Amino acid sequence: MTDEHTLRQAIDDARACALSMSDNAALIETELPELGLPAALEARTREVCDELDGAKHDVFAELARIERLLAEGGASGEALRGSFRRIVGWLQAPLDPMHELARALQAQPQCDVAWSLVADSATHVYEAFGRARESAQRLWADEQGR
Repeated sequence: MTDEHTLRQAIDDARACALSMSDNAALIETELPELGLPAALEARTREVCDELDGAKHDVFAELARIERLLAEGGASGEALRGSFRRIVGWLQAPLDPMHELARALQAQPQCDVAWSLVADSATHVYEAFGRARESAQRLWADEQGR
């Protein structure tokens, strides 16, 4: 069975990453009307924000499932690894589109403020993702070491 501290850390880090995604998407969406982006870039920015928000909802649903399994005593190491593989996948999915958006904004001289906002948000999201992924990988390492 997985170490309780390692599991709780993985849960907390996944939750924190999902919240970072949602918070940064909300910040970008709040500022979006003031940025004066071309329509195509504004639409792309909204899509990335939707992906960030969608990842949060998927992760929170899976974390709730994990908590139920733990409360019922039915969370095997294999089930937890499967859950965290899904969680890491959901958290990782919006990262490439966010990076591509930042690059597209950077390429447009009139989009400096938007680029700065998205790049700063991406930095926060990537840092949170790194912590979540490392915590999930520790779960796998714990199981392999037993």
